[in-house]
Amino acid sequence: MNKRFEDLIMASIRNQLSDVHITGGHPLVFRRDGIIHYDRNVKWGPNEIDEMVREILTDRQLHTLKKRWSVDLALSFNQVRIRINVFYTTRGLSLAVRLLPETIPDLKGLNLHPSLAAIRDLRSGLVLVCGSTGSGKSTTVAAILEEINRTRPVHVLTIEDPIEYRFQNKKAFIEQ
Repeated sequence: MNKRFEDLIMASIRNQLSDVHITGGHPLVFRRDGIIHYDRNVKWGPNEIDEMVREILTDRQLHTLKKRWSVDLALSFNQVRIRINVFYTTRGLSLAVRLLPETIPDLKGLNLHPSLAAIRDLRSGLVLVCGSTGSGKSTTVAAILEEINRTRPVHVLTIEDPIEYRFQNKKAFIEQ
């Protein structure tokens, strides 16, 4: 993995950032406590981003990027999980990076509508969780799945792209 990118991610975790946006020739953009900030001291050149993307993506992901003009993936390194969207802009390739929490949040701690807890008791079926970017879909699903994992001996199959939270089987058998 690209050393500069890895250092940026580690610094972002230390500084409790939730998102980092990298665009060639533009100051680094990051989000802390839901607010966008700029670090005008950090810039990446378009060629640096192109090289970094070639290092991060597999051949298959590079093909998808060329075909669809964007690709989503999740990576783990140094005990850190991140979700990355690589996409083309008028400035060239850009990256939107979401730093994922190390622990799966507790369903009660998310302060969601109580009706969502009923999902954990379903015996079968398909559950779709929809919403806008950054609205908490993945976090909500992870919290519900972890509650099932902790309390029920069932088989759960998730369909995710990319896989953000990874589960350690407890009572449930979760396949992602």
